[in-house]
Amino acid sequence: MPPVAAPLPPARRALSVLVPALALTLAGVHRPAVPPPAAETPREAAPGPRPRHAIPPRPSPPVPVVTVERHAWGSDTVEVRRVDDHDAQVAIRDHTGPVIELGDFSATIGFRDVTGDGIAELQVVLDGGGSCCSGVEHWYQRTDRVRRLFAIDRGRGEGLTEVRDLDHRGRPELIFALTHWLGDAFACTSSPGCRLDRVVVLGWDGQRYRDRTRAFPAVARALARSYLASVDDEPLASLAGYYGNAVTVGDGPAAARRIARLRRDRPDLVTGQLDLGQIAAAFGTDPLQ
Repeated sequence: MPPVAAPLPPARRALSVLVPALALTLAGVHRPAVPPPAAETPREAAPGPRPRHAIPPRPSPPVPVVTVERHAWGSDTVEVRRVDDHDAQVAIRDHTGPVIELGDFSATIGFRDVTGDGIAELQVVLDGGGSCCSGVEHWYQRTDRVRRLFAIDRGRGEGLTEVRDLDHRGRPELIFALTHWLGDAFACTSSPGCRLDRVVVLGWDGQRYRDRTRAFPAVARALARSYLASVDDEPLASLAGYYGNAVTVGDGPAAARRIARLRRDRPDLVTGQLDLGQIAAAFGTDPLQ
């Protein structure tokens, strides 16, 4: 068995460690300094799920406001149902249920005796909401049943303006103010300025109402003269309205000659487009539906 070396004394153990280190220092050899570990750049946290409270809530649809009006009409009932002040529905009901139903964007009703029998008729005005030419009047009569008398397209006019017995036969005639939009027939600068007023007289022929404006020409001629009187203020619109109402009572040729003379004598006043053909076609239509 080989001999076992005896352990070094403590002083010699310390010396054996210091001598090699001292030798390296004297030789000018330095161990490279190890740099401290670089600080680790914090990573941006991955986006997590969006908090529920940050999601804007979906707005609830507005709750429509529904109003219902009921009006007694003899033994019948007239009901007007509106949604948000429009989308109106009108129903005429008797003891069995709806007799007549109609509706549009808006609706108004009224009661007035237009036949002279002392019993009020029903007026229903439906409006489609257009800016230039909406508005239809529907008229109904109550006898032993509900009967439709007529419907008339009043445009943006006032509609029924007067109930008067023009022929003195006992049943009154009905005078209506209508409008025609004729922006393509003459130069106008706005939608209201493109509307021309027209007067219509309806009369009863024994079975139904008809356009009887020609039978009472004084009514339309009065409106035609009022248009002609304002020619200095609005030349083209005034001449268009004058000519249109003259056409309704057969005075179109005479009115056309007068307009031609005015354009010749006052060329500085009457300038621009004035399509008499389009005006005559519009005013020559039957307003009854």
